[in-house]
Amino acid sequence: METFMKHARRQYFEFPGIAWMLLIGLVFIPLLTVVFFPSHFGSIVPYTGPLGQLGTYLLQTGRGIYAVFILVGAITCHVCETAYCWRLCSQKNVDNVSRVKWILSTLCFGGFSLYELIQHKPVESEIQARIETTELKKD
Repeated sequence: METFMKHARRQYFEFPGIAWMLLIGLVFIPLLTVVFFPSHFGSIVPYTGPLGQLGTYLLQTGRGIYAVFILVGAITCHVCETAYCWRLCSQKNVDNVSRVKWILSTLCFGGFSLYELIQHKPVESEIQARIETTELKKD
């Protein structure tokens, strides 16, 4: 039983706050529309506020390529955060199902989801079991 507990993984998953999830959605939808459907962007401008005005400016001045750079940069950041999330889940001994949830959540919501995982402190016995397991592998 004691050996089983040393290798037991922890189930832990938490979504970021609903406000952060809505904010990410409200930023990415206009950005995706500017990049992939510029002709339809005018129909959503009244609902997007300052971001809609920025998108309209970029499209009218022929600088839509900046929107592509912003989108590629944001996607790159989210992918890098996801890689860090995967490593952090390994360090915190999170089970595979929860790890997939963390990875998908971080890919969608970025640092706001990653913050929840960083704040998670595993139980002291889990940390000790992880250290003992690593020491056994080294020997």
